[in-house]
Amino acid sequence: MTFVGIGETLAVGDLDYVWTPGNITGNAISVTPASTTTYTVTATDPVSGCGTSESIEVVVNPLPSGVTGSTPSTQCGVGVPELFVTGGLPGTYNWYLTSTGGTAIAGENDASLSAYSIEETTTFYVAIFDGTCESLRTAVTATVNVPDIVNISGPSNSCAKSEVTLTAVQSGTNQNYDTFIWTASPEAGSGFSGPITECFIYTNSCGYILLYCYSN
Repeated sequence: MTFVGIGETLAVGDLDYVWTPGNITGNAISVTPASTTTYTVTATDPVSGCGTSESIEVVVNPLPSGVTGSTPSTQCGVGVPELFVTGGLPGTYNWYLTSTGGTAIAGENDASLSAYSIEETTTFYVAIFDGTCESLRTAVTATVNVPDIVNISGPSNSCAKSEVTLTAVQSGTNQNYDTFIWTASPEAGSGFSGPITECFIYTNSCGYILLYCYSN
């Protein structure tokens, strides 16, 4: 918070300014009051010794209660994280991407995110706004497990009644893909009916992987 003292009859540089409390000198001061405070500035002409004073009361409103609990989330790939926070009401929630400063994410004012999508692990900082003041921020993290690409090797053209061998190949080591399920579109004329499954089990936190003859 910044205050400026303005000389009415002389140039700003011609007056001596003293602010109380604190006996701070200078035409402008910045303060961070913890409670309601009355500040007084005295401007004095160093030549004549004449001076005048002016006061201003700064009312300090208490900060609202902040978030009292948070639950992080884990997801596979791009999507809206399912993390959420609790407590701190009444008021609205403001979600930030920085611990201080910055701008709240537009349209996100509830205890959980509704539309903001992420593609990498992100820490959010959540505060309560009561219409006048904003609480301190609480950090909550959404972890993103990045899926590995799955490619299919095999011929893209074949002759009628010829056998075609297709192989699913995982590219990368972020995940442990143990299940590959094959389907065909259209199924008619594809050479099989219903899904064909290699007998593996995918135990990664991202869930089971369905492979539809293209990278999933």
